[in-house]
Amino acid sequence: MCRLFNESTAFLYLSEYEGFGLLAFEAMASGLPVIALNTSSIPEVEGNAAKLPDSPSPERIACVIKDLMDNDAGFELTVKEGLAQVVLFSWDRTARETSEFYDEMWRAHQ
Repeated sequence: MCRLFNESTAFLYLSEYEGFGLLAFEAMASGLPVIALNTSSIPEVEGNAAKLPDSPSPERIACVIKDLMDNDAGFELTVKEGLAQVVLFSWDRTARETSEFYDEMWRAHQ
């Protein structure tokens, strides 16, 4: 995947259902702007860092791709926002919050 990301200009992610959207997240971490569908967990995970077309139609997606590729400042801002978004997630944070949740549930049911 690293080689593919390194040789890419952007990442188009048209999955209609995702549990987390790890591929789009990894693309952002690799410095690629992401265009993804506004479905499932994608808006929550990708935040404002991804371009989320308001419709899954090919015409609307093509417009979003064209807008991103034709606007150097917007392209760079999308990359910068993606890199900032990925630091909000980590395995350490996930483990800590999961442990805290289990501890809270344990205390509540004793």
